[in-house]
Amino acid sequence: MLLTISGLPGSGTTTVSRILASHYDIEMISAGDVFRNLAKEHSMSLGEFGNLPNPILQ
Repeated sequence: MLLTISGLPGSGTTTVSRILASHYDIEMISAGDVFRNLAKEHSMSLGEFGNLPNPILQ
């Protein structure tokens, strides 16, 4: 099963995602966690990482 839940920061998307993942015994992947980890791996702030150009959109 693949679910995508989106919303503004602080709107409870992570909380809802954790509840659903627990209830349905499925893995939850947080895009925010993924982006923070990638930024850290490249010694960048999250803002700097977010401002990188996207080659797919260019």
